[in-house]
Amino acid sequence: MTPHPTFTAPSADITTARLALARLQRHLAEAVDPLHVGDELTSLAFAVLTVEDIHPPYPPLPEDIGPSSGLRADLAAATDALLAASSAATTARETLRLAYAIRDLRGLERSPRLAAAGPGGQG
Repeated sequence: MTPHPTFTAPSADITTARLALARLQRHLAEAVDPLHVGDELTSLAFAVLTVEDIHPPYPPLPEDIGPSSGLRADLAAATDALLAASSAATTARETLRLAYAIRDLRGLERSPRLAAAGPGGQG
């Protein structure tokens, strides 16, 4: 008999951040030439790995993560949700983990690809 997997129940803020990060990741992956992976995908990968670095893990995201609201909107949603989650963190490790993810996302805000996306952030 296979044991049932155990997951950590994410807060609403973490769920919002994970979905926004997934939309941002999908949007960037579709926009970037796979042979020339940009710094944006690297920074985003670090942020995603940092958010997901928890044991037991969070449950898998649904297959339908919803449409992207644009690069900037997804980035802002993820950052805002992580800021809210870090303010509600109950341990120093959790606070630090989320702070590192926010730092990686802040690097994306200065991205030339996002600047080229224009005011609507649809890049």
